[in-house]
Amino acid sequence: MRTALYNAGAAKMTVSLTLNADLYAKARKAGLDTSQIAERALAAALADDLAGEVREDLEALNRHVAEQAVLADRLQEHDAVVED
Repeated sequence: MRTALYNAGAAKMTVSLTLNADLYAKARKAGLDTSQIAERALAAALADDLAGEVREDLEALNRHVAEQAVLADRLQEHDAVVED
C-alpha cells in the first residue's frame, strides 16, 4: 500500500507566489485554475524529489550488499584455507 505524499484533505492556505506576469495573465484568461495547477505541480515535484531520494538509497543499499558479498566470499575462502 502506498503512503500519500501529503494530506489532500488539509485546509487550504493563502500563499504568495512570484510568477511571470504574462504567463499568469494568459493562464487566467484561458480560464485555468492556477491554484489547482500549482498544487499539482508541487505534488509532482515532491514525488520526483522523493523518488530521487529512494533511488539514491537503493543504490547505496546495492553497494552495501555487493560489498558484503565480497566479504562473505573472502570469509569462505579463509575458512577453506583454515580447514585444509
